[in-house]
Amino acid sequence: MALGAWVYGFPVDSSAMPRYIDLAGRPPAIAHAFQNWQASRPFDLTAAAAAAEIGAAPMISWQPGPSLRAIADGAWDAFVRAAAATLADDGRPLLLRFAHEMNLPGIPWFGPPDEFRAAWLHVRRLFDEAGADNVRWVWSPYIDEPGDMSLDAWFPGREAVDWLALDGYNWGRRRWRNRWASFDRIFAPSLATLDRLAPGLPVMLAEIGCAQRGGDKAGWLRDAFLHAIPRYPEIRAVVWFHEDRPEHADWRVDSSPSALQAWREIVTDPRYAVTGSELLANP
Repeated sequence: MALGAWVYGFPVDSSAMPRYIDLAGRPPAIAHAFQNWQASRPFDLTAAAAAAEIGAAPMISWQPGPSLRAIADGAWDAFVRAAAATLADDGRPLLLRFAHEMNLPGIPWFGPPDEFRAAWLHVRRLFDEAGADNVRWVWSPYIDEPGDMSLDAWFPGREAVDWLALDGYNWGRRRWRNRWASFDRIFAPSLATLDRLAPGLPVMLAEIGCAQRGGDKAGWLRDAFLHAIPRYPEIRAVVWFHEDRPEHADWRVDSSPSALQAWREIVTDPRYAVTGSELLANP
């Protein structure tokens, strides 16, 4: 498996990634960054270039501001074609996570599943027409939670997806409804759904984190990464969310000395030895 990270500040703060590498002991195999749609600006290759400098595979979460219906109807075709041309000309492999967590109420682009599917397929077609075959498409819903619409509704089809992904967190006891939860309790039902939707496609945990408060974070990390995740052979990459968000939780790997010690054990485990270049060369 490849072990990646979203590191707060990367790539704008040039010191953010070196600080993380110093903590973890090695660079992440996937360097994750977010990029908003802005009609007046071209696709920004800064994160891709910064990832290449540390030997990491770049993953961009491409966040559409406009409605998905407008995208599907072609209102943003010039913008999308320009982005596709930029990436095709660059040529470097890149993981593109378009409109992630589309099934999560409150996300800016949340809406009817058919609009998401139509937008995904339209954007993917424009990239294919531009010859941007270096782009790997990461379909990344939030974990399926009780009461939510099934992930099936948002799936655009096996032929339109290169990676299946999930976002999910152990929130600790942030609110009354939150409970300390094991990896399997958080992810197992949704992993089973992905296996049913598209068996054989590689799976990524594109955002994963554990709160510091509410339980034993170091124990959770060891159980999740050294015991639970290796039981799912379809999981090929895991990307940690390394940020302290006071309104949510402290997700950082160094939120406590014991958590950092556990993370360093995980980083050196041979099951997480896949590099960024190896991941992109043989997804």
